[in-house]
Amino acid sequence: MMAHHAEVETRYELCPESPEENLEVLPHELIITSDPFLNSEHVFDPDKVLDYVSSWGFYQKRLTYIVGIAMGIDAMVIYLPVFISQEPETTCSTTLATGSDACDCPGGQLEFSPSYTHESLISQYGLVCSLGWAAPLITSSFFAGWTLGVCLLGALLDSKGRQACFQICTAGLAFCTLLWVIPGFTAHWSSVAAIRFLTGMFAGPRNMPGYLLITELLGSSKQRGSITGLVWVLWATMAASLAPLAFGIHILYKALLSAGAQNSALGELHPGSHFLSVWASELPCWKLLCVLVGVLEAFPLFLPRSWLCDSPRFLLARGDEEKARQVLRTIAQANGRQLPESYSFADLPISKSPPSESDGEAVGSAPPAPSPGGYWRLISGEEHLGRPVWLISLVACSAYFAAAFVFYGLTLASGTFTSNLYLSFFISTAMQIPAYALNGSIMEWLGRRGTMLYTLLTGGGACLAFVFLPKDSLASTVGAFAAVLAITVSFSAIYPYTVELFPTSYRGAAFAICQFTARMASILAPLVPSLGSIYEPLPLMVYGVVAIVSAVSILLLPETRGIDLKDT
Repeated sequence: MMAHHAEVETRYELCPESPEENLEVLPHELIITSDPFLNSEHVFDPDKVLDYVSSWGFYQKRLTYIVGIAMGIDAMVIYLPVFISQEPETTCSTTLATGSDACDCPGGQLEFSPSYTHESLISQYGLVCSLGWAAPLITSSFFAGWTLGVCLLGALLDSKGRQACFQICTAGLAFCTLLWVIPGFTAHWSSVAAIRFLTGMFAGPRNMPGYLLITELLGSSKQRGSITGLVWVLWATMAASLAPLAFGIHILYKALLSAGAQNSALGELHPGSHFLSVWASELPCWKLLCVLVGVLEAFPLFLPRSWLCDSPRFLLARGDEEKARQVLRTIAQANGRQLPESYSFADLPISKSPPSESDGEAVGSAPPAPSPGGYWRLISGEEHLGRPVWLISLVACSAYFAAAFVFYGLTLASGTFTSNLYLSFFISTAMQIPAYALNGSIMEWLGRRGTMLYTLLTGGGACLAFVFLPKDSLASTVGAFAAVLAITVSFSAIYPYTVELFPTSYRGAAFAICQFTARMASILAPLVPSLGSIYEPLPLMVYGVVAIVSAVSILLLPETRGIDLKDT
């Protein structure tokens, strides 16, 4: 049997977290007689090597901000219809009969409010009256693409890797941005719907590989909840920044077009006036906003490749030890630490059975081929964390459905804070930041299962309480805030819980199927308010019952706070 590689006569003193400080190597001071990267069962533990190179060092912090900002820009794409699909005021250039509305105006004589001429795709394509159904279709096409995208990407996450899927989505978003500026491509509103569908395929699912890249590099860190909160704070912050961006473009266009109109009124054939008129027709205000957000979406493509390495957990689960070693050395270097040059995962036992000399094979024998992942593993009867995998999958999907269903339902049901669209949007999205900031502390205090249980119960209970509370009272206002706060926390807490519930070998597939159920919930949630025509409190009752039933089912899941991530 070969000598164990861990018996080296070198001690590696771990330097502080700062990557600027160099590693001090003190040779011949200490003989390490036990491998620091093996667990109590003498099996290689990725958490230990990640802790060795720092599980929350400079590399992980940089990656968290990159992915968090990228997810936040995805949120800006989601909310674009708020600003590009504003319904303009319409008037008829001819006098209509008494009792008629603008839709009765003869063809070609329907006019839109001047303030919306360049700001809304509805006014550009005339999506009113008989074409009024087209604007909601354009919005829905994004979510339809998102639903298809999570299914396709889920199959790739566990085969191609997290980093490859993240960059595939980013490249797809760059392609969608180019479609906006191709002359004549958006001549018809159906082309806009097609672009939004393709954008949904890439923007919506990108959070899956991004979030897995972060959490699978945290080692045995007990701060997954806090780091998740940081990611969602970045998400909400970037989403809120869409309002000032849209407002800035709005002011720019008003100033430029006003200057062009003044020159025309004075009879000046200034070249700038012609340029502004061409610009306004080819790249109107709403399209410029789409292009600018699309350009922001592509920023990860221009980052150094070493900043977005693949997950070493995924590489090891797939049996690619050489790439895993390279990634860990890259992380160690960025964190100001170092792995022994001769260290090789090929010499490590990665099986679940502790090695012994009676096994008749060397401790350093090659690891077995990883078991395949995929959607079929989610409905299998195998045990994981003391529960059948199919049960964990079913309850996790129901939690995703309930959190998304109530979150989008309450968001869409809430009124605006002010008559100013930009200010109202900024306030409503910025209000989510405190909830996300509290997420980490709540998850460490109550645990993953406890957080989901109590937030869903609180949100559902508040919805049911509205049935008995007088409208516009202080109690109803406090109840509404409590419901939104609780559901917002549950909506973000389900992400780290999912990561810890499923092993690396099919964690991507699990994320995809959970995201699929969440998309179904986001499609159904806007339909529920129509039930108010039957019985006014019925919509809130539906939201409340769904949340409470899901909360009770959470009791069937194990608690995962503080556990190491499982790989198989």
